[in-house]
Amino acid sequence: AFAAALVIVGMPRLAGAGWTQILAPLAHLGAGQIALLVAVWLAGLIAHTPSLVAALPGLSHVRALQLNLTGSFVANLLPFGGAGGTLVNWSMARAWGFGPGAFATWAILTNVADTTVKLILPVLALTWLSVSRHGLDPWLTTSAVAGLLALVALATATWLIARDERLTRGLGRAAARLLLRVRPGAAVADLDERLAAVRHECLSVGGAGWSRLRHHPPLGGALI
Repeated sequence: AFAAALVIVGMPRLAGAGWTQILAPLAHLGAGQIALLVAVWLAGLIAHTPSLVAALPGLSHVRALQLNLTGSFVANLLPFGGAGGTLVNWSMARAWGFGPGAFATWAILTNVADTTVKLILPVLALTWLSVSRHGLDPWLTTSAVAGLLALVALATATWLIARDERLTRGLGRAAARLLLRVRPGAAVADLDERLAAVRHECLSVGGAGWSRLRHHPPLGGALI
């Protein structure tokens, strides 16, 4: 119901047009074309749910689909919607009985995975476009290099944090000092311990989830 309300109310604001204008192009499509579009859309959503389930043990595929729909819609609808989408997902996960630690692990794992894929695909596409032309387009080349550098930076940071717990604790202590300057009296005494615990949980859940994804085909598992 919440997701439906978001779509009904939010879509016209997001598109800057009424529902009549939004639906008008569909009148030019045949039933087969609309069915194909819906099938592709549903297949994309279903294919994504196994990774969400793997990152939050105990989450069903139906609820993973609900998290995906509501979080993505809020993120695309509002300014700085990523934070809003995460808050909506947290409220839903808490209502289902998941604790803050499990949700934090889920949010970190899924966001790192999503960001990695979002960087890889454009880098590949821009690289292909850049080299497939007779003359290299400076804009495409620059964008491809920037995306590649961002991907390398993300991979390096993830590898370093996964490899050495001391880095995580150091980041926690640095963050604690910064928070105390911004907000004196903030409860940050054991922030490094909490971050270390989240790191350990991410490695544990991520390893187990990857093992499940390797042994069970994603689309088949999503239909269970």
